[in-house]
Amino acid sequence: MKLTKREKLILGLSLFTCALIVKGIIDLFTLRQRTDLLTQLLAIAQYFGFIAMIVVPDLIERRMHFHIPDHVYISVVFFAFLALICGNGLHFYRLFPWWDTAEHLVSGVSLGFIGYWLVEVISDHSSKHTFLKAIVAILMALGCGAVWEMCEYTSDGIQGTNFQRYMKTGRSVLKKGDQPRIGRDALYDTMKDIFVDFGGASAGVVIVLVYKYKKSD
Repeated sequence: MKLTKREKLILGLSLFTCALIVKGIIDLFTLRQRTDLLTQLLAIAQYFGFIAMIVVPDLIERRMHFHIPDHVYISVVFFAFLALICGNGLHFYRLFPWWDTAEHLVSGVSLGFIGYWLVEVISDHSSKHTFLKAIVAILMALGCGAVWEMCEYTSDGIQGTNFQRYMKTGRSVLKKGDQPRIGRDALYDTMKDIFVDFGGASAGVVIVLVYKYKKSD
């Protein structure tokens, strides 16, 4: 049976992530500090989350008999790979200070795609009210971005993480001696993420509108 390009993508990413899971579990036996163990366990959990994100949509499609557009699916997978695999798993947050911003930009574009697609589905692909659909799609993306910031805030409070970068070190798991940011500086990461989400979502919606315009010609 010949695999489609999408199925090849799922298989390749799943095998790559499984290899990272095995390596991560092996590395657990070499770590001694509690914070390093927590960081590694968090990375392994995110590997499993990534596999779920690339497999579950395909299963839903098969069970519910509807198609998720390739540009929507691929953009979500790309964002999940940047965030769950590269960001924490491969420590890109530490290697590249701008990685979080790039990730939020991609997530904004992805959410713009998703938002416009969902509005299209709800409106039964009507060609009316294009501008209103674009506004709703952007607002939906911003809502998702706000929920993500709520999750980061909750994790920072309960698990002692530093996802909102309120500590100067920028680590995912806090260590003794971390210095807290003060005033507006403590708000910078959260507000920057929201602004980038807005920009990415707007770009995603514009891309969809330009594609639809060219397709209709």
